[in-house]
Amino acid sequence: MSGEGEEDRWGPRAVNRNFAEKMGHGFIVLRMLTGMSQAELASKAGIRANQVSRYETGQVLPQIDQLMKILNALGTDVGDLVVTTQMLSWLDRRLEAQGRGEGAFAPSAWFAWALDEQAAFLERARRLVNEPVPAADDSKVPREAAS
Repeated sequence: MSGEGEEDRWGPRAVNRNFAEKMGHGFIVLRMLTGMSQAELASKAGIRANQVSRYETGQVLPQIDQLMKILNALGTDVGDLVVTTQMLSWLDRRLEAQGRGEGAFAPSAWFAWALDEQAAFLERARRLVNEPVPAADDSKVPREAAS
């Protein structure tokens, strides 16, 4: 039987809270890359500034329409948010492995540490996603005899 702490750690609310926090960190980094303040992002996205703050701190998850407004205002897409969030998770695990403790990550620290790395990583990811599939080498395909 799992203890009370186990349910709190792995229950649906805890998982959603963890996901919301990680997504919020991704929003912060992407916003920082644009140089926008929360108020500027809110204005450009057509939402309230306090809502941007709630999303960035992981208090709530945005509805899909709000998510798309934010990403459009940032000039980015869901793919960049996912890649950024994954990089932040990777950094958090590295910091934890270095003995800095669980949850040692702070978006502003990551931003200061890895702005160039993150931009290069996103560019590599974009190239991979947009790279055309190589055409088959016709010289290696057996030809049927001409009739």
